[in-house]
Amino acid sequence: MTALLQRLRWHAMRTPVAPGLKTAARLMKRPALKRRRHLAEPLLSPPSAEAQAILDRGYAMVTDALDPASLSALHAAAMPRLAAARGGAANPAAGKGFWSRLLDEDVAAGRLTTADPVVAFALQPAVLGIVAQVYGELPQLDSVLLTWSRYDNKPLSVSQLWHRDFDDTRVLKLFVYLTNVDGSDDGPFTFIDGALSDRARYSVKSHRTDAMLSTRLDPAQSTAITGPALTAFMVETSRCLHMGSRVAAGHERLLYTATFISTPRLYPEPRPQIRLVGNEDEVVRCVLTPA
Repeated sequence: MTALLQRLRWHAMRTPVAPGLKTAARLMKRPALKRRRHLAEPLLSPPSAEAQAILDRGYAMVTDALDPASLSALHAAAMPRLAAARGGAANPAAGKGFWSRLLDEDVAAGRLTTADPVVAFALQPAVLGIVAQVYGELPQLDSVLLTWSRYDNKPLSVSQLWHRDFDDTRVLKLFVYLTNVDGSDDGPFTFIDGALSDRARYSVKSHRTDAMLSTRLDPAQSTAITGPALTAFMVETSRCLHMGSRVAAGHERLLYTATFISTPRLYPEPRPQIRLVGNEDEVVRCVLTPA
C-alpha cells in the first residue's frame, strides 16, 4: 500500500492537482507559516531585482548579489572533494552514469553541518533574502549538492533531457559553477524561460528529448548559461523546462546546487541532511526546520 501511495503521489505532483494538495497542506500549518512570514519581514525590503526577475521570468543571474568571500569559501571547500573524485573516490549516481554526488558520504556520516561552507553559502542573508522575496516567507532548504558531470558515451538520459523538477509545487534552485563552463562541451545548464515553459505546462512524460520538446516549443529559444567558475544563478526549476550535463569527451563540470521549497513538504520528510552546530540564529534554524 505504501508503494502504491508513493506512486500516486508521484503522478499527482505532475498534474494540476498538485497546487490544490499544497494549499490544503498549508492550511493545516497556518501558525507555523505565520511565524515564517514574520521572520522573513526584515529580508523582504527593499525588493531585489533578482527576486523580481525570478517572479517574472523564472530565473536570475545572482553572482553580483552574493558575498564574494562566501563564493571563495565555497570554491575552496569544493576543490578537495573534486580532487578526491578525480582520484576515484566518487561513484556515479544511481541511474546517472554521467555524474557523481560528492557530498553523499558527508551526509551519511553526519559530517555536513551549518559550519561547512557548502551549507553556509545557501544560508547567507543575500541568498535567503532573494528566496524569501520570491516565496513571501522563509523557505525550507531542501538540500545542498555538489555534482561532478563528465562524458559517459551513452545516450542522453534523465536530467540530460528536458524536464521540470517536482520536489514540490514550487522549487527554486541556486546554482554555482565551480569549474569554468565556456561552451556546450562543458555541459551548461540550459533552460527555457518561465513564460515560454508555461505553454507546455503538463506532460505524461517526465523527461523529453529535443525532438519531443519541439512538438510544443522551439528548443532554439533556450538559454545556455556559460561563464567562469563562481558564476551563480537562480532558476525556478519547477516552472522552467531545463536540462544539462551534456558533457563532451575530455570535459567536466562541477556544479553546486542549493534547493529551496516552501513548507510543508508534500513528500514525507527525509532524514535531516544537515546537522546544526548550535550557534544558528532563529532565521537559519527556521530555514532548516520543516513547518
